[in-house]
Amino acid sequence: MIWPLVRVTWLDSSGPSGWNRLKSVIGPFDLTCESVGWLMEDTPDRVTLCAHVAISDPDNPIVDGVMTIPKCAIKRRKVLVKANA
Repeated sequence: MIWPLVRVTWLDSSGPSGWNRLKSVIGPFDLTCESVGWLMEDTPDRVTLCAHVAISDPDNPIVDGVMTIPKCAIKRRKVLVKANA
């Protein structure tokens, strides 16, 4: 594959919906997530992973399951499969 396959551990954000008692919605919530995908973009501010790729046109592949994660939310990143040169 022309992109590396990576696993990213990241901290998500969340919030309740509707009316809630304050004490039921504040406090430490561990929202650590794991995502695995092809690393399509790696900028100083973010990474973009893609779960599914159809490479009928290598210059403009068809993709699905794309997720962009801000680097400030990333706890760990591990390369599972290196990209082909």
